[in-house]
Amino acid sequence: MRFPFFTSVDFTSSHEIVLPRYTTITPETIMFDFDVRIALQFLGAIIYIVQYILVQSHRLEATHPSSLLLLGSGAGILLVSSFMGYDWGLILLNGAWVVMVTTTYTVRRVRRVEEAALADAVLVEAETHTTPAQSASETYYIPARTETAQAVSVG
Repeated sequence: MRFPFFTSVDFTSSHEIVLPRYTTITPETIMFDFDVRIALQFLGAIIYIVQYILVQSHRLEATHPSSLLLLGSGAGILLVSSFMGYDWGLILLNGAWVVMVTTTYTVRRVRRVEEAALADAVLVEAETHTTPAQSASETYYIPARTETAQAVSVG
C-alpha cells in the first residue's frame, strides 16, 4: 500500500510504517498526545470569546475592570502558550494586548482615585462655607460651591 504524498513508504508489519528518513510511526504515535499548549490556547480563546459576547450584549462595558481582567487573563494565557511554542508573531500580538489592557486599567484606576479625591475636596470646601442655622431642627443646608450656602426651610 502506498500513500500518494510519499514516494517510498514501506509497510514492514501491519502496525508499523517506516518512512524514508528512519522515522517510525506506530499507532501509539499517530494518536495525539495531550498538549498543554493546545489546552492553553483553547482556554485563552474561550476567555476572549466570553468577554466579547458580554461586551456585545451590553452586559459589560469594554473598559470595566471585569472586562479588562478577562482580556488581560486571556492575553496572558495565550502569551504563555506563544512562548512555549516560540511563535514570535503571537508573542508580539499577545504581548501588545497585555500592555494595552494593563495601561487602560492603570489609567482608569488613577482617574477613579483622582475623581474620588476631587469629590472629597469639594465636599470639604462646601462644608466650610455654610452659615450657621437659625434653628437646627428647621433648616438644612445644601452645600454649594459659592461663598453662600442655600438654606431650605422645613415645616
